[in-house]
Parts: sequence; C-alpha cells; structure tokens
Amino acid sequence: MGRGAGVRGRGEAEWGGRWGLDGRGFWAGMGDGNAGENKQRQHDDGHSAQGLEANWSVGDGATSRRDAEAQGRVGRRPGDALGLAGVGQTLRHVAVPRGLWGRLIGQGRGFHALIIAYRVTDCKEAGVQEMTHYPVDGSGRPVPLPVHTGSYVSQALDREQPYTYLLPHDYDPARTYPLLVLLHGIGSDYRGWTTYTRIARYVAAYDLIVACPDGDSGWYTNAANGGERREDDIIQDFVGHLQATFPLVPPGKGWGIGGLSMGGYGAVKIAIKHPQFFGTAVSHSGAFEKMQTASVHPVFGDPETDRALRHRENPFWLVEQALCRWPTERPRLFLDCGAEDTLLTANRRFSDHLNFVGYPCCYRELPGQHTWPYWDRAFKTVLPELAQNLGATVKQPSVTERE
Repeated sequence: MGRGAGVRGRGEAEWGGRWGLDGRGFWAGMGDGNAGENKQRQHDDGHSAQGLEANWSVGDGATSRRDAEAQGRVGRRPGDALGLAGVGQTLRHVAVPRGLWGRLIGQGRGFHALIIAYRVTDCKEAGVQEMTHYPVDGSGRPVPLPVHTGSYVSQALDREQPYTYLLPHDYDPARTYPLLVLLHGIGSDYRGWTTYTRIARYVAAYDLIVACPDGDSGWYTNAANGGERREDDIIQDFVGHLQATFPLVPPGKGWGIGGLSMGGYGAVKIAIKHPQFFGTAVSHSGAFEKMQTASVHPVFGDPETDRALRHRENPFWLVEQALCRWPTERPRLFLDCGAEDTLLTANRRFSDHLNFVGYPCCYRELPGQHTWPYWDRAFKTVLPELAQNLGATVKQPSVTERE
C-alpha cells in the first residue's frame, strides 16, 4: 500500500542494498546503509495472499556501489531457486514460495550482520494462483451474494443468538475459506451490515465467508457488575459455532474482524486481546474512548469503582501491551474515519497514539459523516487490502455471464 495524504503509521527500515526475485525465491544483499551508521526504524511486515509482503526501502543514497555489492544469499531448501536484480532498487511486495526461510545477511562497513528470518507455510508458489469467477449483472457488476440467517446457542448469554452470513457464489464445503466477522454499532443489529451497505456485492469478488453477529448495545465487552458477557459470546460461542459450521482456514492470519462505531472499537479490542483468532482488524469510525466517560456506564461501570475494568478494556492501553508480544502476535490494524464525523478527534488521537508507541497501522480520513453511506464507501475502500491480508482469492468476472 502506498504512502500519501491521509495514510499514517507505516514504518520502514533504512539501509542500502540490493535484491533479486524470480518466480520461485529471492535473495538480498545489504550495504552499510548510512556511511557507518546502522540505523533501523520500525518496520511493518506481513504475509500477502501470494507469500511474504515486505515493505522495506533502500537507504538515503549514502551507500556506495562497492558497499551495495556486499554478498547476499538466502537460506533455502531443495528445490528453491534464487533470482537476480540490479543495485539500489526498492524491495516491496515480494512473493516467497511455501516453506522458504528468507535470511538477509548484510556485511557492509556499518554493521557485521543482520539476520531476519521468515517462514511462510500457507501460500502457493509465487505467480501461481487458482482462479475462480463470480457472476455479473447486465452492467458488469458482481451479482450480490445471498444473505443467509443462522443462529447459535450462546452459553455466555444463556440464550440463542441470531446472525447473518455470506457465502461465495461457488461455495464448496470441500474447500476452506478465510473468515471476516463484521460487528455493528449502537442502534443497529446483526442485519445492519447486509441491509444498509452493499457488502453482499463487494464481497462477491472474493473467496471469503462473512459473518455478522448481534451485539445489541453491549460494546462487545464483559460488562461490569456481572452484566452480559458480550466478549465471551463472540470468542467462546460465536467463533466456535462458525468453526463447527463452515469450512474455515485455521484461526489467525486468515481470520479478520471489522466493525463500525461501537463495532469498530470492538473489532480492534477483540483482535488485540485475542490474536490467536484474528490476524487483522478493521475499524470504521471507531468509538475508542467510551470507557473514559466520566459518568456511570451500563457496560463500563463506575469511573472509580470499576477503574480496573475500564483500564483493561481501553484500546490505548491494549496496544501498548501488544508491543510486549512477538510481532506475529500483533494484529494488523486498518482504521478510517469520516472527515465530518463527530468521532474524528478521537480517531486521530488513537492513530497518533499508535504512531507514538510504534504500533504499525493504516489510518485514513475520507469524506463523510457517521452514517451508513460513509461506512459503505469505507468498507469498499479497504476491502482489497483486507482480502489480501486474509489470503482471500481474488475472483474474476464470468465472461459467459457478462456476454
């Protein structure tokens, strides 16, 4: 994803070097970066649908050609191949084949060795991807997916809970699919996303299962004073039901959670607290500061007597704690807010806090208010990046249908 206006929080590593890529593997050589100084800033890395996505940039030009010619090699297994490329190029969005351990070793003047190892276990060979198709209407747009309704028994809430879900047009129980859970906001319910937005049309272009639970007004939180256990409902009951009902990829990287307003807060909070389930979180107009209200709240309780609950449910604190974990245990965050939204200031504060503590995120401000038309556009905007992070296959329009 490119850098530019409205996008904050992308890190990069700064050094000199060269890299190479052919369809099956890559190698890289490192120079001294900045004339004897080994300076590394935070970097954001992740696995794309095709393999390893790296966002690294070559240094500030101080590297000489001789230094950039430092030897590079990749630790590899039998059958992996190496490629070549010129000096001084930028390494971005590199596809690494299954089972490859990429090892970058630099021996420039400024440092002796730099080793970064990755293991990719669930991607296909670079450049090779099974292609499926979706039906289109007379204008060439995807035919919306049918909206299904289901229910599950919630032990946390001691009752049956409804939800809606979307399955691909060519849904095959013998296959496995990435999962996206979408949370609604205050005043809505499990039907909000599929009723007031066109996600059924947008998602039709991807091999992806979408499920929308009902959160009432519970902030997807286990409430103070023995109130409703909304977080347990999602993590213990809803997720377990989805795993038992649909052919899903394993939890983690291939699972994402998103939401709007109250649901935006819930998505970020749940993903950070439970990275073993969700590798990506998306928030549209997230209400990140409700637990800081000075009055008694039906979920977050009293500001004095329930101070501990408010603290542990605060996303500002949660992201700081997440930085104490391995990078692979930190969900990727995509945040956005309308430029005329009443929650814009709070979203800017949260984005600034993420930047301050060094938690990588993508933050956008788009035209719009705290309304369904904005959330429809915002979801459509982030969906390609979200689907790539989840490893969802991009489908092609059906030629037969289009003709």
